[in-house]
Amino acid sequence: MAQGGNVTVSGPILEDKVAGLLSCVKWIPGVKEVNNNLEVHEEAGNHPALQGGRERQGHQFEFFQENWAPAVRWSQVSSARHLHCTAADDEML
Repeated sequence: MAQGGNVTVSGPILEDKVAGLLSCVKWIPGVKEVNNNLEVHEEAGNHPALQGGRERQGHQFEFFQENWAPAVRWSQVSSARHLHCTAADDEML
């Protein structure tokens, strides 16, 4: 929750994630104060909100992703067609 530059963070979180979360929130433009109402747990245990999920891999360069955005796909197809046509023209000479 945020109001007038004051942000309140709450909910369950693993102990080793608290510092990173608070640091990120403090760097958000407009945030003046962070109120920590987090429910800190040493381990996930049987807490449903702390179960499952997976580590984020961070941002990947577009060409290394499994699925490409339509614009990237189009540019690659266009480039491949251009190279193919250029190679075909060179063979005809």
